[in-house]
Amino acid sequence: MLRLFSLFLVSNLIFGCVFPKVIVKAELSKNEVRTGEIFSYVVKIEGDFSSPRLELPDFGELKIVSQNQTRNYLFKGRKIILKIKLTYQLLAPRPGRYTIKGTKVIDRGKVYESKELVVKAVGKPLKKRKFKDFIEGAISI
Repeated sequence: MLRLFSLFLVSNLIFGCVFPKVIVKAELSKNEVRTGEIFSYVVKIEGDFSSPRLELPDFGELKIVSQNQTRNYLFKGRKIILKIKLTYQLLAPRPGRYTIKGTKVIDRGKVYESKELVVKAVGKPLKKRKFKDFIEGAISI
């Protein structure tokens, strides 16, 4: 039993150093919204990167109301763990199903990607003028 535990511990140390863990996770605050209702799309990225390149998804007809980004660095021995959190406040101007493709992080020739997410919007389409007034009002708050 002790040998098995020792083997497990050593393999985790070796493979943990050789293959650093990278997390790229996306989530929605709601899977179903009313047209004009603001919801969040959050991407969390964590890993030991050398020079990551970020590829955000195209939100298509979804409107971006606001966005926020935070970056944190964690020093673990000789490694620098980068944590990034991207938050987008979105709204759907018309009813329907909207697919948000995965966010990609490319580093050292490897591609890390979050899952594709789907949000369903129900209700009546927003009128052009109401949508413009709504956005201007939301931004001025």
